[in-house]
Amino acid sequence: VSKDGVQLDIYEYTYGPINIRKIDDVQSNMSLLQKHVDEITQAFVEHIFTSSTTHIINNVDATHKLSWGGASFSFAKLREMRNTLNDAKVLQDGRYCAIGPDAEDNIAAEDYLKNWFAVNQSFIQNGQLPNLSGFGFVPSVLIPLTTAAGAIDPIPGNNTKKNVVAWRKNHMHLVIQTEMEITGSER
Repeated sequence: VSKDGVQLDIYEYTYGPINIRKIDDVQSNMSLLQKHVDEITQAFVEHIFTSSTTHIINNVDATHKLSWGGASFSFAKLREMRNTLNDAKVLQDGRYCAIGPDAEDNIAAEDYLKNWFAVNQSFIQNGQLPNLSGFGFVPSVLIPLTTAAGAIDPIPGNNTKKNVVAWRKNHMHLVIQTEMEITGSER
């Protein structure tokens, strides 16, 4: 980790207007208003998450891009990810892993982990994966596809490789939400 300088990149994103019809009806019904606010918030969260995972994939060192080596993701590959971060002297606290549904299903089907799943039933019942090999899990369908070489091609059809993305949260760029403005107008 280089300690001699800090570069802080702050990107400003704008999102197209979301039109809510009959705004007076929406504003007079708190549960309906909250439903719309939650929907708008989710759009922002998804955009930021996709941007972050894209940033990691585009900027991680080539020696840290590991191939699955098969059609399915495995517990052995998760441990290889852990060992790669260990070898790079990345501290162990705050490690996370964004995992797609197929990779999550692959891990859930492993005989080696049956006891682990049995012990952690409360997580499984809530649709979560408990920590494994030092990683907290972020299940998501928003992880970008890449080429076989691990790059994101500008032609979407060339991106066919599924990914599992690992990071340490303290190494991520700072994301500052300065404001979210909801305005209404009548015409």
